[in-house]
Amino acid sequence: MIDVILIDDKEMKRLNKMWFNKKSSTDCIAFDDGEVYISIDRAAKQARERGVGAVEECLRLAVHGVAHIIGYDDNSLGNFCKMREKEWEVLCRLF
Repeated sequence: MIDVILIDDKEMKRLNKMWFNKKSSTDCIAFDDGEVYISIDRAAKQARERGVGAVEECLRLAVHGVAHIIGYDDNSLGNFCKMREKEWEVLCRLF
């Protein structure tokens, strides 16, 4: 089972600092135990930038988090492209 937890940017920043020693916030953090945290503040901002709804952006981030859990990584351009391709494959099946 995978839980998707929506949090605000302040909480995301706290989690990012606690687990990854990063001082900034991020849009999505996924943990191998099946938890995906999504910053609703960041998702809303990204949705506006991309011209999509906040719900669609949260769904994309949930798929992104699940991709991390099952082993995809976006730490290089090649991996980022593979991961993004898999995300779109999943999202296209949903709509």
